Amino acid sequence: EASGRADCLEGTADVEGALVDAARYLLRLQETHPDGRYSLYFFTDAYAARFLHALAGHLEAPGVRERLDRRLGEVTPEALRASAYRFCDLVIDRQDASGGLPIGYADRDDLRYTADGGSIALGFLQIAGPGADPLRRARYLEAGRRYAAFREALFITPETSARLQAQFGPGSPGTQAGFYGLGLINADLVTKTGRWPEPRLEERGLYWVMPISVGAICALHRLDPAQETCAEVIRRDAAEYLGKDC
Repeated sequence: EASGRADCLEGTADVEGALVDAARYLLRLQETHPDGRYSLYFFTDAYAARFLHALAGHLEAPGVRERLDRRLGEVTPEALRASAYRFCDLVIDRQDASGGLPIGYADRDDLRYTADGGSIALGFLQIAGPGADPLRRARYLEAGRRYAAFREALFITPETSARLQAQFGPGSPGTQAGFYGLGLINADLVTKTGRWPEPRLEERGLYWVMPISVGAICALHRLDPAQETCAEVIRRDAAEYLGKDC
């Protein structure tokens, strides 16, 4: 605003049409990958799956399909849900015994990052919400519980912190109690000193692992509020994160 006058931009946007076009792109993109992913990065693919699943519900609202009929083509609620479920089933099928989830861009080494896993688990847990098929909901919930166990096993307790500091030195980066280990990785991401010959479980952590992954625990608690452990973890994580100078 200058000299008492405001500059205004006027125009219209076809939001629904743009969403349909984006969904069509994702459906076709998924078909270029034989295993059901959308890209190399599963933590971003989880956004795509959530979007498609949500759009399916929107298209079933009264009057929407009729309004968009000429534009929809292959973009149907059935196709959108099938695509989202295909991706979710892919990552859950590859979940390992510890609860770690595949991340997509490290298939060769089969790495399991705590942070990426949280983003992926949040995606399929949101899809398991209201209106989900009961069998699929149960499967996704169980996968979420297994991921939560994987994450919790990497929580840096005071005892773990003392052990890590004895190994790496007092006050060493990534050994602070209250954060989470990075997961099954193949390089020293804490000191950035290079790759390792073989993947290993990295118990040291960085501050961003917690906020990236805690959303999955919140979603799990929302779907299964009787599981009090989730509420305890959420409260503990919030207190740790807000109380630290990150």
